[in-house]
Amino acid sequence: RIRGFVTLLSAIVVSAIGVAVVATLLLIGGNTASTTLVLRTSFEAQSFATACAEEALLLIREESPYSGSDSLDFTGGECEFEVTTSEPESIVESTGRAGDAVRRIRAQVIWSQEFGETGTTTHITNVDWQEVADF
Repeated sequence: RIRGFVTLLSAIVVSAIGVAVVATLLLIGGNTASTTLVLRTSFEAQSFATACAEEALLLIREESPYSGSDSLDFTGGECEFEVTTSEPESIVESTGRAGDAVRRIRAQVIWSQEFGETGTTTHITNVDWQEVADF
């Protein structure tokens, strides 16, 4: 009788440990998939914000002094930017969105203009680029 009881108790303990291990693995696996999705959409939002900031830099260079705003649409997200200019400095605020993820970039751009026979050329001399939580 005691031997059967010990065997039964051992089987229950081993089964409980097995159930705990399986449950832990399932929870970790589910959280990993969720975390991976969050990281992917966050990376996409960052990429979209970067794309808009780069577009703003092109406009500053090509249409200086440029002030204004615009947006770009992508498969899976979008971005928008605003440029305010006070010569010789422009401030770029760019926001990228993908799913529920939102990332923001603020860039301080220092530029100069060169006037020549062929027209005006804008040179971007310094860019201080930072990811920010809010504007």
